[in-house]
Amino acid sequence: MKLSRHVKLLLVVVAVVLSALPLESSAQRRRARGAEPRQGDNTERKIDALLARMTLEEKLGQLQQLDGDANGQYKAEQPELVRKGLLGSTLNVRGARISNELQRIAVEESRLKIPMLFGFDVIHGYRTIFPIPLGEAASWDPAAVERAAYVAAKREARSAERAHDQVPRRRGGEIRSQR
Repeated sequence: MKLSRHVKLLLVVVAVVLSALPLESSAQRRRARGAEPRQGDNTERKIDALLARMTLEEKLGQLQQLDGDANGQYKAEQPELVRKGLLGSTLNVRGARISNELQRIAVEESRLKIPMLFGFDVIHGYRTIFPIPLGEAASWDPAAVERAAYVAAKREARSAERAHDQVPRRRGGEIRSQR
């Protein structure tokens, strides 16, 4: 599989950023200071142990999210990437049978058994298509924008078992996009 120049550059940048991260977790720093262990430390220990077992390629793979095709299918190369731990999530792969195929590979056939994340970009709606956010903003009708986001996220995407979506959210009285 030949990588484009942009993908190679992105991988180099991510590798540099990851190499600059501290090698110890906050739980390890607290233990070193003799601080009392917190309730979440067991989870942090499990995460630390998993990260210690991961290769750099697997860490980068967990950061990678690849798109499915226009029909909601995963692409032919994706099962092998999942098997090798080089794909952490997909976008726009839909349907229980198709999602379960990739998830089964991730938790049964990959070295570290890390589950996949499945997302669907519903910024314009899941099955119903709404105007782009710029068009909605130009309407000067925040209630209509909120209703559209609710329909896309709650009624459509969530009913299709999409827990990871990218729709505008209300934060502090404002509607903001997650992007």
